[in-house]
Amino acid sequence: MKIVACCVRIGMLGQHEAGQHQEIQRWLASNGIDPRTVRWYVGQGHG
Repeated sequence: MKIVACCVRIGMLGQHEAGQHQEIQRWLASNGIDPRTVRWYVGQGHG
């Protein structure tokens, strides 16, 4: 089974990972990627 890595980066005040997470989930679904194969990573940037 292939694993798909998805990274969500929060770089500015007021940004939330939920919106990015939902958008990536839509992309995964539209490309036929099984959500059980996804590993999520969240990073925080500065700037």
